Amino acid sequence: MPHVLGVNDDGAGFGVKGENATPPSFLHLHEAGVVGTSQGGAGVFGTSGDIASLGVFGSAGIGVQGACPDGTGVSGHSSSGHGVTGVSQTGIGVHGLGGQFAGKFDGVVQVNGTGDTDALNASTPSPNHAALSGTNNGGGIGLWAVSDSKTGNVGGVGVYARGATYAAQFDGNIKVNG
Repeated sequence: MPHVLGVNDDGAGFGVKGENATPPSFLHLHEAGVVGTSQGGAGVFGTSGDIASLGVFGSAGIGVQGACPDGTGVSGHSSSGHGVTGVSQTGIGVHGLGGQFAGKFDGVVQVNGTGDTDALNASTPSPNHAALSGTNNGGGIGLWAVSDSKTGNVGGVGVYARGATYAAQFDGNIKVNG
């Protein structure tokens, strides 16, 4: 069975290197320096004996890209760590763009804000839909807001609303405690 084996034992350089001089084209994804294909397993597989190192690394306009006409372009899985991590020093860590949804999560989503910005910011240009919608089909509260700290300009306010016509509109009874 033919194979290619590349070993780098001097601590620098490459074990196997492929180079492509053809100008890049999104429609010709196999014009690459290294191409891996498989009928049943992984086309390209990377691993590292050092947990702090990367199994597969890419650098350029797009470091690593996954493209698939009818399945998942990029997938991440981990038994105990992050399945997918996105980090940017000055830009957006993870950016999603989709025909139906930019992102979909099955399970609990946690947002931890850092710095002096809103932790979660939602906006829409639609006059028919809310920028943020909360629905609880199990009989619990649909939207929960708490502010336990009285620091800052508006600290201690659980809900703040402002609108061109009304600050708030309620369909149904209102209960106020306090």
